[in-house]
Amino acid sequence: MPVLETTLEGRVLHLALNRPEKRNALNEELSRALLHALESADTDPGVGAILLSGNGGAFCAGMDLREATDPGIAARMAPLHERLFTVIGRLRKPVVAAIHGPAIAGGTGVAANAHIVVAAEDAQFGLTEIRIGLWPVLKDIPDHFRTSIGLNLENFISHQILPIFVLGILGKNQDTTIWQFSKIMVN
Repeated sequence: MPVLETTLEGRVLHLALNRPEKRNALNEELSRALLHALESADTDPGVGAILLSGNGGAFCAGMDLREATDPGIAARMAPLHERLFTVIGRLRKPVVAAIHGPAIAGGTGVAANAHIVVAAEDAQFGLTEIRIGLWPVLKDIPDHFRTSIGLNLENFISHQILPIFVLGILGKNQDTTIWQFSKIMVN
């Protein structure tokens, strides 16, 4: 099973984080696959917009903590995460993040760097890595988002940050709405 599912529908490339058993935690394999897919999409003339989502009950639970405690892997992950959390700002194509469930720690970082964020009613955001002694990489979080949540230990639900960060809160037809929105962007 691939850690990143890719589907091209028209000119919209849908990238779905696919580690649902780990709440789509960013391990080395998924981080590399996501970075490669984003960079490749930017140079592909057949791609007009990128839709980013997560399979299962969470968008992304941040860094895979099993790998974070391995010094060898952690050393390789630092520059990889630096590139991953800044790549969207370098892309010429719009990235829409469709958030459902938790998008915490690094998941918040990925979401916050998208050009547009659309959140389901159950979406949660938070820089919660500070709870376990890890410092969030705040320089990679856009100012408007960083200012809205600060270094709070609590998660934020989408309606608490709606005016600052989230384009909209979706109801029951969220998948259809996000696809329609993404297609409009490329036409």
